[in-house]
Amino acid sequence: MEPPIRRGKPSAAEIAYDDAFREEVIKQPERFDELARELFKLELAVPGVYIAALMVASITVASAWLMSTFLLWFMALALTLISLFPKQYKKPGKKPGHPSFGS
Repeated sequence: MEPPIRRGKPSAAEIAYDDAFREEVIKQPERFDELARELFKLELAVPGVYIAALMVASITVASAWLMSTFLLWFMALALTLISLFPKQYKKPGKKPGHPSFGS
């Protein structure tokens, strides 16, 4: 294994790139929240488009395929809603009712 390359102080551009990278990592949870919101909007629109396509095709039979489609859609919607509300973790050693709990 080769030793790491040693050199002088990082340039201003390298420091700026490093800071920008760290800011992007910090913003990542916000982006996941935005993604979950957009998925929620999309999942609300999909059944309307699907029903409109069925009406255009004049299909009136409620088959097992149709029911399974809406069941899978509902499961995807439920999982998206779950992802919107992250799990809350307790800090070790602190109990509810303690003044420092949750801080």
